[in-house]
Amino acid sequence: MGELSLNVGFGLPLGSAVNGVNQSDVINFAIPFGIEVGYRIGGVVFVGGTFTYGPFGSPSTSTLAACGATGNSCHSNDYRVGFTVQWHPLGSRGLDPYIGVGAGYEWLTVDLSGNGMSVSSQYNGWTWLDVPIGVDFRLSKEIRLGPYVDFSMGQYRNASVTLGGVSAFIQQRALHFWLDFGARVVFLGF
Repeated sequence: MGELSLNVGFGLPLGSAVNGVNQSDVINFAIPFGIEVGYRIGGVVFVGGTFTYGPFGSPSTSTLAACGATGNSCHSNDYRVGFTVQWHPLGSRGLDPYIGVGAGYEWLTVDLSGNGMSVSSQYNGWTWLDVPIGVDFRLSKEIRLGPYVDFSMGQYRNASVTLGGVSAFIQQRALHFWLDFGARVVFLGF
């Protein structure tokens, strides 16, 4: 049976973006919007692909002090793609708890512009582990709604800073984490 879920949440950054730079020093938070598409096998196992876009993050003013200066504009975007396998122990009943495991790839971009200045930082790399946990409540036979928590662990493979058209890559890898929580709506049987 086909399954589609849409979610929105709040993401807290943890760990280090690169050695010596905390993830929270690069971005304070993110507002991720996500989609999962796949199949529910036997009513208890979901296998599918995921895409998350966080257009409303907050660059950290502690690292990018210029973000708070008059005439400057800062914004961030976080993209994540991957796959997930979820176990729904009660199947497609009215109460549908689940736990999953997955992996993927992530791109985080932080841009600063204004007062004749343009700086862009980009981090990208593997998400080695993604663990979603939640419970869905039946609204109708085909629609469910519920809260979720998602913990992911990754490592940026590349970090670049572009200032005036010049890029430099940094290879100081470290582990970073995201703790997302929010709500999702699920459409079954499409």
